[in-house]
Amino acid sequence: MQKSLKNSLYLGLAALSFVAAAGVATTSASAASKATVTSNTTMTTAASTRNVNLTGTNALYTKPGTVKGAKLVATTATAKRLGDSKKSLDNFRAYRVAVTSRGSVYYKVVSFDQDYRGWVYGGKTSGTFAAGVKSFDTFNEGTTTSAQTSNYYSFKTPAAEAGGKANYAKAGTSVTYTQPAWTQYKVGRAVTTTANSTVKDLVISKTGTRGKEGDTWVYVTSASTPAVNGWILESSLTKEGSYTPAADGVTVNYYSQATSTSASTKLGSVVVPVDANGVAKFGAAADAGYKAALAGVRDGYTAAPADIIAFGTQGKGNSVNLIVNQNPTVNQGSNIKLTVLGGSLGVRDIQGYVPANVTTAMNKAKFTGVAGTVIKASDVDAFAKASLLAPSFTGIYGKTYTYNAAATAAALNGAKYDGTATATNSSVTLYFTTN
Repeated sequence: MQKSLKNSLYLGLAALSFVAAAGVATTSASAASKATVTSNTTMTTAASTRNVNLTGTNALYTKPGTVKGAKLVATTATAKRLGDSKKSLDNFRAYRVAVTSRGSVYYKVVSFDQDYRGWVYGGKTSGTFAAGVKSFDTFNEGTTTSAQTSNYYSFKTPAAEAGGKANYAKAGTSVTYTQPAWTQYKVGRAVTTTANSTVKDLVISKTGTRGKEGDTWVYVTSASTPAVNGWILESSLTKEGSYTPAADGVTVNYYSQATSTSASTKLGSVVVPVDANGVAKFGAAADAGYKAALAGVRDGYTAAPADIIAFGTQGKGNSVNLIVNQNPTVNQGSNIKLTVLGGSLGVRDIQGYVPANVTTAMNKAKFTGVAGTVIKASDVDAFAKASLLAPSFTGIYGKTYTYNAAATAAALNGAKYDGTATATNSSVTLYFTTN
């Protein structure tokens, strides 16, 4: 019986030893099953070629997923949701690639809104996106149509536009972007505001659609205001008239100095259409060329009629230079400006002149209206008369200044009240002529 008990104890100890050994072996195998990173490098191919989309078949981790210590960043369900998203801020950029001891390739990616950053399994070939990530065209450039390129445009709702993901829905509704919004990582606005913009010669030269949203963006430029350019939603533009390419018309270039026609003094240009005979006529105020050249003068500047008439008749493809003078402006009251056109300008003559009835109270009463309503030219005319500025007034040196109702009305150009007396787009400019 004792022998039997001893044998039982031996067998029991042997069994325990086997189980313990098996436990050690299991632990060692588990540790050995974790992969290690054999290479981890920065990707150097062109940034746009590394725009990617998540497929949802693999999750996102803080490290390559099979490496010890990897923690979950985004589940496969989240990855699929981001991949199926119709918002470009959910695009991703790959910027590092790692290879593990098992030959698996992982890419480190970041979402364009920077909400997600981590490693995703990308197959077995370094430099080729597969498995949990695939190449993605965030923007697909197309071919412009004649309907797009044969018109001038203006901004439909000129205003300031904030960047960032909080303003994603408004991107491209009022300002231009260096690239269509959210189609390239950390590439934003080209222009931050178009508030009070009077640009009406925007021309479309490129077009395309965003990969996620499928909306149409166009690239615009302005000959009169070269700083205004970039990509914007096509739906955010308003047609302003037919556009004529320089080769098919006569180009009028505007310069601010008579002694210099360099790039630094150029204020812009317009292309005047030619008639059936292939010419544009400028020789009389009634000629289409004369009217187009005069209309192209930038706000705040004046062209001498004689200089335009001197162009006479110009053939298709020709180019002429028109020198314009900046209008002197004198601030009066809180939101009234007096500007003199032509003649011996007389800035000094009116600089210290404040008509008796031009007061801050009157300015506010006349030019602070219901926000969004158009300022009427008739209201401005009435104000000029009430302020003893119309039909004319005499400066401090005896020169007579005659109120120019037509120029004043043209300068309003649909301006609206914003409800604030001293705000820029509530200011009114009164134009005068003198001998």
